[in-house]
Amino acid sequence: MEDDDQKPDTKPDSEGGPPKPPKKIGRDMFDGSGDLPDFEYAPDSLPVRMESVTNHALFNLGELQCGSGTGLPRIRESLETNLDEDVLLLDRHVGQLSGDVQKRAMDCLLFIRDYRQLKPRTDAADSQQAMQVQKILARL
Repeated sequence: MEDDDQKPDTKPDSEGGPPKPPKKIGRDMFDGSGDLPDFEYAPDSLPVRMESVTNHALFNLGELQCGSGTGLPRIRESLETNLDEDVLLLDRHVGQLSGDVQKRAMDCLLFIRDYRQLKPRTDAADSQQAMQVQKILARL
């Protein structure tokens, strides 16, 4: 007969070692070098990496239009700065893309251009970068 009182000991996840490092989030994708984010799953695949940059830009744009971008000024500035970095990356590499990936990247740049026409960038933390992005968007 089995003893119902015997149950295996379970340990909570917090025991048995140091905590796991945080997962990579949008803010952490860029180290400030202005180069493409480092993705472990496709380090040499430009189309995959540019799809990720496009998704990041569209997410930030959505947040600025109807999400947390309407809140605190520092949050809005962070989202706008991320959007600037994405525009620079997309502009630099869109000519190397083809097919649907290129079309989606161009559409993303046009969405950002339309957004910035309605809500121009003001008081940018990096005014030089903001001017460069403004020139890129103006020539689209």
